[in-house]
Parts: sequence; structure tokens; C-alpha cells
Amino acid sequence: MAFEASFNKQHNYLSVKYDKLPAVEELDSSIKAFLQSGRYQADVNILFDMTTVCLSLLDRAMIDRLLSIREKYPERGSAKIAILVSRDVDFGLGRMYGTLSERLEQRIMIFRDREQAELWIGES
Repeated sequence: MAFEASFNKQHNYLSVKYDKLPAVEELDSSIKAFLQSGRYQADVNILFDMTTVCLSLLDRAMIDRLLSIREKYPERGSAKIAILVSRDVDFGLGRMYGTLSERLEQRIMIFRDREQAELWIGES
């Protein structure tokens, strides 16, 4: 799984940029490693930059697996998750994921504009 991660001090969030859609198992292991590292608070807000990723590979089964992974980590609490996309189809799929995520405590929003994503994720 190829990604870059950095912390945005101005808006107080972790930015993670992927260059391809990671496998569900890779996401699970990276979340576990992130939480065990102690580098950030468990409930840190995260902006996932998926602007170079094609989300059309997401299907309902994969979305359900992603949701079950998020449920495994209650210490994430009410963290905000912003997903930044560039294509209309990715925006639609991201919205579907967001709708299916509503039962979880973490808040999720899909954006096409980084500035809007940063404004939302930086709000209390």
C-alpha cells in the first residue's frame, strides 16, 4: 500500500494521500499500527486524499468490510473523516459509503475541494 502521511498543524488533522485503492486488510493493519504508535491521538481527524485513486472498484461487500474495520476501533470516537476525490463517479461512491457509515460515531464527508475539506475538518 503506497501512501504519504503528514500532520496539518494549522487545521489539526492527519492527511493521508493514497496513489491506489488499498486492500481492506492493508487498511486494517495500518489503522492498528497508527493507533499503537502513539504518535497521534486516537480520535485525530483524518483527511484521505483519494484524488488519484479510482473508487469504482468499491462494491457493497468491500464497503461492508470497511465499515466492520471502523467498528473494531471504538477509540476513534467521533473523529471526523474527510475524503477528497476528483471524479464525479468517485464522489458518488464516496457519498454512498458516507450514507452507509451514518450508524457509526465517526463523522464522514466527501469533498471535491481541499479548502472546503480543511474548513470542515478544522471545525469543532
